[in-house]
Amino acid sequence: MEHKLSAFLSKYHHLLTDRESRYLSLVCSCYNGYPPLKDLWLLMDHAWIQSQSESDDSRLSLSHFYSHPVWLLNGLFSAFDYHSKLDRDKLFNLIANRAPRRVLDFGGGFGNLARLSASYLPNTLVQVLEPHPHPIALELCKSYSNIEFVTSIEAPYDVVVASDVFEHLLDPVDAAYHCAMSLADGGIIISANCFSPVILCHLPQNFHMEFSWSRILESMGLLLVDSNSRHSIHMKAMPLSLALARKEEALSRLVYPYLRAPISLFPRGKKKLGTLLYSLLRKGLF
Repeated sequence: MEHKLSAFLSKYHHLLTDRESRYLSLVCSCYNGYPPLKDLWLLMDHAWIQSQSESDDSRLSLSHFYSHPVWLLNGLFSAFDYHSKLDRDKLFNLIANRAPRRVLDFGGGFGNLARLSASYLPNTLVQVLEPHPHPIALELCKSYSNIEFVTSIEAPYDVVVASDVFEHLLDPVDAAYHCAMSLADGGIIISANCFSPVILCHLPQNFHMEFSWSRILESMGLLLVDSNSRHSIHMKAMPLSLALARKEEALSRLVYPYLRAPISLFPRGKKKLGTLLYSLLRKGLF
């Protein structure tokens, strides 16, 4: 991986800022190559703490954080890491199974999934909505006529993909609703979320959704058609309602404190147990 990364950075060095070049050199020097995933998370936490100290405005501090060179490091890791490639292949297969005409990669980061999709689905338009696209990502996607980086959602889409995005947002329910509204009838949202404190940029106010996210989307009007330990697929099959999703969100936030203590006693199957307890508690409140 280090050899590929070195060759890659040499080729695109002209697209790096001085800050990014210094940061990558320092990190690679400290780790004698590319840092392992756990250390990458530590670097992200350090960048998060730094960004929080720079501004009291939560939106401004988020902008600082997601503009930090550590996200270039993260994008490169995702591009070359074996397990990230496997996960990306699974996401692509879910997309390809729908034979979509238009796809939105919501929070598409470095464009790794977009390039894979555009390569094997040449008749599919893949739009990437990414607030902080890196110049290298834009350069890599330039040769694909069916990839567009956009600044707003442009409906309708057959597929919306949001992989490791919603847990970072100040208002994930609102974002999911706008994604759902952009779907054509019968269109799907493929999401992969981690509403838990793995890294600091997973916002604590969203942790309650670890057990309720699917219910929130269903209350919104999306039908759950498939799920596994990593990805879930929801289809637009009925009128959408942000108000109903907000009610489910409020209920989830209310119930969550009652889930935290017992779940700590059952580290195995935590999410399944939490989802079951959430279902039981919410039934008791209705």
